[in-house]
Amino acid sequence: PTHYYDGTRGHFAFKEMPGAVGYDIYVSLNPTGEGAILLKKGAKASGELVRGFLAGRENYAFVVWRDKSGAVSKPSAPFKFTLRDEFAEK
Repeated sequence: PTHYYDGTRGHFAFKEMPGAVGYDIYVSLNPTGEGAILLKKGAKASGELVRGFLAGRENYAFVVWRDKSGAVSKPSAPFKFTLRDEFAEK
């Protein structure tokens, strides 16, 4: 984000799929996806702002997408990342 670099939110980029009408982004502290929580429902495109990450922890993100008929894809491969809290105005 352009401000408040506190490690709890960020713009999430992923490969968009042909025929997809919406994307859901799940995040887990486990690479298997166990205990994953939905942080963004119905994203229209890659690059949307997502909130709810845990700063300073290894996170694993999974993306699923839906088509016009409502069919849901299998989860993507996990994407490992860590966001740092660099907010200076604490």
